[in-house]
Amino acid sequence: VVMEQVSTWIMEGNNVKVTWNKVSGADYYYVYRKISGGSYSYIGKTTKTYFIDEKASAGKTYTYKVRAKNEAGYSSYSSTKTVKHLDQPTIKTPTNTTSGLKISWGKVSGASGYKVYRKTSDGWKYLGKTTKTYFTDDTARSGKKYTYTVKAYSGDYNSSYNSSGVSKYYLADPTLKTPSSTKNGVVLKWNKISGAEGYMVYRKTGSGSYERIATVKGNSKVTYTDKKAKKGKKYIYKVKAYKSKTYSAYSDTKTITDK
Repeated sequence: VVMEQVSTWIMEGNNVKVTWNKVSGADYYYVYRKISGGSYSYIGKTTKTYFIDEKASAGKTYTYKVRAKNEAGYSSYSSTKTVKHLDQPTIKTPTNTTSGLKISWGKVSGASGYKVYRKTSDGWKYLGKTTKTYFTDDTARSGKKYTYTVKAYSGDYNSSYNSSGVSKYYLADPTLKTPSSTKNGVVLKWNKISGAEGYMVYRKTGSGSYERIATVKGNSKVTYTDKKAKKGKKYIYKVKAYKSKTYSAYSDTKTITDK
């Protein structure tokens, strides 16, 4: 019996799944593997028409072949299939930045780069590729939740991907306008951020550290008066938007001396 070509792909997770056609009368299938430059060795048998190679090492290239067996003996070998095994990238929770949503992940051994996808109603949409372990989606729109996944690749070989992906609500960072000094204190204003539930105001003096001085609730509440500012003292302010436990990046800072 001549078996058909073996087909392989990286299954969900970090293993190689080898599949083949069913052979009539076969009791078992014997699976063989060689590493690039090496010789074949037997790695297991199964009654199914697939085998999961759990011992493949990330970044190495393997060639597989299979033969069927029953009481009469062995079939001829299948044709071979070669695959470079790449682990599935471990994606971290995306972060809001000034440029967009930043997706990052762990380095995958043997990968020459990574492909980034965003989920749509029609499935995964390819966004782009990078040789780095991060990618910024600059097309994300404030007030929307996005889900991402990543594949590692090397030449024509691709890793599996996290089919659930990781999600994040995107909030753009506010633009803080030049503060003004009034008799009531320092008045701060910024633009409204789509999807925000409110804003957090931070202040520092000199070389000190920032402290949060106010939480302004409401999407349209885009002003705050710092009534505790002292005359003649220099202050530096910044603002960020929030929605539940999701936060935008900080605005640019603005400096003023209260008069």
